[in-house]
Amino acid sequence: MSATPQQLELLDTRPDAQVSPREIEWLMGLLSGQDWLMAQQILENNNLPTTETAKRRLRKIASCSGGRIAGDQRGYKLVLHMTADEFGHADRWMARQEATNPNRVANAQPGTQNQEAKATT
Repeated sequence: MSATPQQLELLDTRPDAQVSPREIEWLMGLLSGQDWLMAQQILENNNLPTTETAKRRLRKIASCSGGRIAGDQRGYKLVLHMTADEFGHADRWMARQEATNPNRVANAQPGTQNQEAKATT
């Protein structure tokens, strides 16, 4: 089964394409209530191409999520749904990645996320 035009719009794989709020909301919706999901799983489950370009786009979406989406070698997960141990592991992993993704580390603060969640409920 191939991806619908709407799904492909969500994953704009042009190198210069900015991440849209719609893409962030889409990925957050997919991760809601889920454990860690690998990029391959996310793409396959949504009938999207499992190319390296599409996987890079998922990384870019997570990086632009304002710290709401954690991504590491285990896959992707909403920060709000992480255990303390998972957050500690992800925090250490992100610290090692800080040189290449400084915004992701700076914005992934659980207290900030919890306040945002309370404000939107």
